[in-house]
Amino acid sequence: MTITASGDVVDTIAADGDFWVGNTGTGSLTVNGGSTKSIAAANTTTAGAEARLWVGRTSTGDGTVTVSGTGSVLEVVSGGRADAGATAQIGRGGTGSVSISAGGTLRVADPTGTAYDQVAGVGNEAINVGRDANGNGTLQVNAGHVVLSGTGAVMNVGRAGGTGFARFENGSTVDLSSTIAAGDVGLQIGRGGQGTVTVSESAITLTSGGAAATATED
Repeated sequence: MTITASGDVVDTIAADGDFWVGNTGTGSLTVNGGSTKSIAAANTTTAGAEARLWVGRTSTGDGTVTVSGTGSVLEVVSGGRADAGATAQIGRGGTGSVSISAGGTLRVADPTGTAYDQVAGVGNEAINVGRDANGNGTLQVNAGHVVLSGTGAVMNVGRAGGTGFARFENGSTVDLSSTIAAGDVGLQIGRGGQGTVTVSESAITLTSGGAAATATED
């Protein structure tokens, strides 16, 4: 059971809930052997403090995250203030790559809080793959799992000037779910950016307030 970080990796979870891999330089994080790396907002009272994973944050940032093996989990979990969310930013303003394989899981969740409002930017449970200028993000899931849940759940691939690529293959599962009917749930591809998603022998399920829709590719 191992969790290994090297290079430009910055942990400010205690102060504001942020964990950075490749902020201004090159950094990497590996979670395997059934280990769990938890990014949870310890500070639940200060405005702006919420659980956030950043992989490749600035134009010089280059981050790589690998989660592999059954029971290996990288989780981003928010809670406390109603307006706090949980997000994974993969290549937001920089270059970021996340690989989930062989039974590993990326989990982004907010058990309680305000319904996700994209206009106001509160209650946000999201995974962004390639966002903002210079943002180049890649999410590769091979026989792995992605779980995004809370009072809203939106995955963006290529947004606001960024370039994103996501591939799900070999029995991978992607579950995007909102616990309330008013929460936004969606997979958005190329929303103001360049996005590509490929699905092979895997399933993507979107659930809002208990009603589910599933897309599969054989």
